[in-house]
Amino acid sequence: MTSRRILLLAAVAFIATGCATAEPERTPTAQPAPATTPRLALAAPYNDRAQALEGDGRLREALQARQIALTINPDDAATRAAAAGLQAKIDEQVAAQLKEGRAALQRGALVVARRHFLAALALDPANRTAFDALREQIQTQEVDLLSHTVRAGETLPGLASQYYGNRALAEVIAETNKLQPNARLKAGTVLRIPEVPGVTLNRPGARPPAPRAPLPTAPGAPTAAAP
Repeated sequence: MTSRRILLLAAVAFIATGCATAEPERTPTAQPAPATTPRLALAAPYNDRAQALEGDGRLREALQARQIALTINPDDAATRAAAAGLQAKIDEQVAAQLKEGRAALQRGALVVARRHFLAALALDPANRTAFDALREQIQTQEVDLLSHTVRAGETLPGLASQYYGNRALAEVIAETNKLQPNARLKAGTVLRIPEVPGVTLNRPGARPPAPRAPLPTAPGAPTAAAP
């Protein structure tokens, strides 16, 4: 019994000694930030410029800045992802401009269509669809323009009705003069009124069309009452 108690006390003492001599748990220390490489430092101004340009909506210039940064530091995954995101935005906006341009062509709004196709080319200068549309469907046609000095109380829909006989064509005048469709016109402003293919442009001072002669009636047919 005495020997067993001695062994038990020795085991307890050994465990206590091991716990006392164990090393305290180490707390993780923050890893130092990776050092800036020379290429990363050279590319940084172009990435900063790209971010500012994208914030201003100048996507094409922002993409060019990202591409310069990638030329300097081609292994930068973050810059490569940012460039891909910019390209996706550009592609989306180009598709929207082309769609609007085609729709304008279908309704005969030549000036509006030209503006959309030019906007597509500004985003993507190599876009063949926009280039061909301008060359084949727009640049081959001459657009006649009239000048109109705004009088007090005039509106874009009113001018569209006056010159085209269709208030819905107010957007053509707005687009030509870089105005919002609901812009309020200031007296004395000179506006350009473009010709719309397929729509008669009512020129100031032009004589109204001569009334057509009545069609002959068959003998015995009732005649229309005089107004």
